[in-house]
Amino acid sequence: MVHRDIKPENIMLHEGEAMVMDFGIAKAVSVASGDTLTQMGMMVGTPAYVSPEQAAGEAEIDGRSDQYSLACMLFEILTGTKAFEGSSTQAVLSKRFTDPVPSLKKADLTVPDEIDEAVTRALSKEPRERFNTSGEFAFKGTTEDIRQVGKKLDVATVLEGSVRKAGMKLRINAQLVNVADGYQLWSQRYDRDMEDVFAIQDEIAQNIVKALRVILSEDEKRAIEKVPTANVEAYECYLRGRQFFHQFQKSALEFARQMFTRAIEIDPTYALAYAGLADSCSLLYTNFDASETNLRNADTASRRALELGPELAEAHVARGHAVSLSGNQAEAEAEFETAMRLNPQLFDAAYMFGRALLAQGQLERAAEMFDRAGELRPEDYVVPGLLGGAYAGLGRTADAQRAFRRQLDAASKRLQLNPDDPRALYMGGVALARLGEGARARDWASQALAINSNDATVLYNVACIFSLSGEIEEAISMLERSVGAGFGHWSWIENDSDFEPLHSHPRYQALLARKDR
Repeated sequence: MVHRDIKPENIMLHEGEAMVMDFGIAKAVSVASGDTLTQMGMMVGTPAYVSPEQAAGEAEIDGRSDQYSLACMLFEILTGTKAFEGSSTQAVLSKRFTDPVPSLKKADLTVPDEIDEAVTRALSKEPRERFNTSGEFAFKGTTEDIRQVGKKLDVATVLEGSVRKAGMKLRINAQLVNVADGYQLWSQRYDRDMEDVFAIQDEIAQNIVKALRVILSEDEKRAIEKVPTANVEAYECYLRGRQFFHQFQKSALEFARQMFTRAIEIDPTYALAYAGLADSCSLLYTNFDASETNLRNADTASRRALELGPELAEAHVARGHAVSLSGNQAEAEAEFETAMRLNPQLFDAAYMFGRALLAQGQLERAAEMFDRAGELRPEDYVVPGLLGGAYAGLGRTADAQRAFRRQLDAASKRLQLNPDDPRALYMGGVALARLGEGARARDWASQALAINSNDATVLYNVACIFSLSGEIEEAISMLERSVGAGFGHWSWIENDSDFEPLHSHPRYQALLARKDR
């Protein structure tokens, strides 16, 4: 199908995802019958976004025309200006044929090279010079050869593929490629019903094992064969919950809690859903709503997760997080240690353990956990900042500075693709303040506040930025607003090294006195 009218007005956000709307002038492509999409010489679509071939009223166009329109949108999103502008509709259309393809780099030097190259190629005047399909962006949006991808990831083999869903039907294409020579070790296409999704996962895993000639232990075999839930609808709710959980905003966490609750209603034995529910309640308690209800629900859900999945690392993480908030640090440590033993590659185990240790002031051990978490997820922009804060508290200034530079770099990369991410703005702002760039730090803080000035976590981190920049009164005011908005992790406030400049101030002392009320 060719949409023929891809433009901002027809892209809507629905439950956090971009959805294409209004198929009023869309047509199905029928190669076999030779049907054409429009009459020769008749242009349909919106002038600012149509492709050259669509503007010319050509009879036969395909998905590469929609790709061009999408590239026009991306150009506008990234630069704030349209790819082609003119004083009249005719002037806008003619520039597609007479003007050179616009460059993102010339409009904004901060745009990554791979993004510039991809958008420029999609804006090519000739369809044959664009990507064959809009899905052709291997390795998270780059156009690199799979062998280059493997070398960058330092792996011997790469599994790539695609999933298409239509109603309750799935089409999955998967292939295993040898990085050294690009040779395809195994490939398969699956056309199945949604109910078969878990069987497909198991089959793909088993085929990969055979292709690699790997010998699995009995525990590994059981791990592959174990299905978290037999209900596809519950599984979808769980995945949607995790998607929103990682956004770390109050509304997103509340929606994640709803999704996990719905998954449990569908499948009351779904251990992972209970773990997700417990995690959501724990984060809501510490950062947005320090109510006894959230604390109690985190405790109850984490207990149930462990009952249903005693060998599930995620269940032990959820339990460790919940009991750490109740002050039972010995039990929390035991749970986090168990989680890391069960799944050494689970990022959340090291990350949440590090946060719990940092809140207690155990800086040395916290730094060890954040270092481990950073190795598991090197692109994360939060972990380097927490690591840097722990190093700063330990007096390891050089190590702290290196960590904050990594954080700034990671946050900047995040903002290139998601400029309205308040978390990347305030975490990057903290890094800037730590690196002595106070003016830029305050600018980033202002941008975060402009996006959400009532969010307790935004206010808390802006308070960190003001504190590190020497603006003590403003920092305390922001911290007071954060607590008023629901931030209730008092041990974090007491042990956060960002607030060391505030410790002797009477207003800070008065704020801490409120925790016992």
